[in-house]
Amino acid sequence: MLLPPRQTLIGLCAVALLCGFARPAEAWVLYETDSGSHCTLRWYDSPTVGVDQGGVQGIPGATLAAITQRALDQWQASACAGAAGSPTKLPITLGFSGQAVPTPVGATCTDSSDPCKKMTSNGNFVRAVRKPATWPYGGTIFALTVVTFDQCTGEIVDADIELDDVGHQFCDGSCGPGAQDLSNTLTHEIGHLLGLDHSLASEATMDSSGPSGQTKKATLHGDDRQGVCAAYTGGCGRNHSCKKTTAGSEGKGTTDQGGCAVRANGNPLSMVWVLLTLAGVATATSRAGRRHGAGRGKV
Repeated sequence: MLLPPRQTLIGLCAVALLCGFARPAEAWVLYETDSGSHCTLRWYDSPTVGVDQGGVQGIPGATLAAITQRALDQWQASACAGAAGSPTKLPITLGFSGQAVPTPVGATCTDSSDPCKKMTSNGNFVRAVRKPATWPYGGTIFALTVVTFDQCTGEIVDADIELDDVGHQFCDGSCGPGAQDLSNTLTHEIGHLLGLDHSLASEATMDSSGPSGQTKKATLHGDDRQGVCAAYTGGCGRNHSCKKTTAGSEGKGTTDQGGCAVRANGNPLSMVWVLLTLAGVATATSRAGRRHGAGRGKV
């Protein structure tokens, strides 16, 4: 089927007080689809992440690779509750493929007759965007994670982390005024790559706020580990089948069997949520976490 033009939905949240909520101690949030069954987003195959061999802003590719590996290790070390409460590992393994020339953002369609059911990853990368014209997200966003997923099942098939190499400064440990610590940034962005939205817990890695030079997000909080465990001990399953009824032009219901979508999420400091929608039907929502669930809200 033919893909319609991209649509962009941008939601802006300034501070927690203005958004009308307090920050509880445990408040992880998972992305989910709006395909009728509200499947949470997650990988079912183990993803492998590579990095831009050119590095970013004077930080060489080898250093960027080491920082990315440490960030992946943080999430991989999450211990989840298994049978009878015994600890168990995440059911996926986060691989690292080293340095390379990044591929274009997003997945590849392998079946033009049904592209959203035949999406394959063209590589998951931490990539530097070195041309201002290719960074349309504004001056407040310095990092972005683009996640491609099946709109019916919530299965993630591709994810890319983009770093603004022109309008913002990055650093590795010793940060000057206005610079963003890469360990802090990438650990947060990998949370998005795994399917986590911004947390409502102020001390969490997935919290949406943080000043330049912040480093605390480089180490996961218990809230982050609970969130990723919830994502990877749940989900609808990759073979889930769904149908969504939507209003037709004459008020009649039409049935759609899902689709694919691309979500781009802003960095921890921007507090801008960007949704890039492909294939018409994909409207993503967030599900407030905490083990028994809470409300559901649009981004």
